[in-house]
Amino acid sequence: ASLMPGEVLTATGADYIVVSHGERSFGRLLTYLEKGEDPEDVSGVGLMRDGVFRFTPTERQDGSFGQAHLGRWLDLRPYQKMGSAYTVQTKRGCPHRCIYCSYNQLLEGSCLRLRDPGEVADELAEAHRRHRPHTFEFVDSVFNEPREHAVAILEEVVQRGLKANFTAMGLSPRGLDREFLRLMWRAGFTSFMMSPDAGSPAMLHNYRKGFTREDLAAAAEALADTRFTVLWYFLIGGPGETTATLAETLHFTEAYLARRTKPPYHMANFFLGVRLYPGTDLWEMGRAEGFVSANADPLQQTWYLSHELDLEEALRQLYDAAAAHPEVILGSVERYLPLTRHLTTLGNLLRLPQPFWRHTWGVNRILGALGLRRPPDLRPVAAAIREALRRQGHRGGNG
Repeated sequence: ASLMPGEVLTATGADYIVVSHGERSFGRLLTYLEKGEDPEDVSGVGLMRDGVFRFTPTERQDGSFGQAHLGRWLDLRPYQKMGSAYTVQTKRGCPHRCIYCSYNQLLEGSCLRLRDPGEVADELAEAHRRHRPHTFEFVDSVFNEPREHAVAILEEVVQRGLKANFTAMGLSPRGLDREFLRLMWRAGFTSFMMSPDAGSPAMLHNYRKGFTREDLAAAAEALADTRFTVLWYFLIGGPGETTATLAETLHFTEAYLARRTKPPYHMANFFLGVRLYPGTDLWEMGRAEGFVSANADPLQQTWYLSHELDLEEALRQLYDAAAAHPEVILGSVERYLPLTRHLTTLGNLLRLPQPFWRHTWGVNRILGALGLRRPPDLRPVAAAIREALRRQGHRGGNG
């Protein structure tokens, strides 16, 4: 809704749409409606007038967006039964310039707005007392940047003796050293996610990730002395991707993430193709290279896949890696979302350690031993990918 408000409003037939930060906009919208007044000038609210989408830009906010108090507005019990975490945001904005990302270019902007660490700890303490979630998840774009802000939050948690389990959806490998990891563990972290997107120096540069292959290696080496469970995300097929750069990324996975005889527990999730979002730099690249047609519907999934990538060979590389290493996950996790409730129930019955995705390693190992981690013929897979690109209007090659 915040990425394509006009299109979403038209598709749903809704009366109004709240864009980006909704705490103030939504409250003002309700006030206007309660008074019977026209909310057309309310910042952050979009609506249709005479068939034309009208939107008053969202006001810039500082870091004082405050506590979400999720439990006051939502019944958290169904989410907890599914294994969902209680989400907490400690900042907004992202100074990085990743070419595909909507956070910095559209949703939150590049200017950081930091919440007071004590206020964050207050929210955690209240939510823990009221709702007893199994896990708190920090959902900042990058939790450990700025480092001093993250350190202050972790120290607040330690000082208050808050006995809870924590994770984060995004950490940067830059500066992820043993000292910071020890503080995370003391605070109650046992797992987190990282999205380096590549292990190739060229692709890290092309994606504009803001860190180097050396930063990745240093983070992996620091993690080697810990018991963390880490899910790494890799995007294959961005601008300039070749079978050689893919080989570099797979080599990083084999060298640093393959399980030996003890923790840490790493999983590496590989996505072939990069999602295109309107307003991002990659969307404009995709438009110039023929991945986005003139009449493209931005609400439909649109993908970028490097013209320089030999598709059949790339698939062979990925499936060979999956067959050899149970840490490797191929494909979108979205297809498995309907199974989440059942898998969570099973995990709870068996009292398996969380996060449950760490046990994908064991499942993959069994499937690999049975020879089920590689399709007998990769040509239909390649053909299906080319057909999906053709349907979105692409007429280029990926031979």
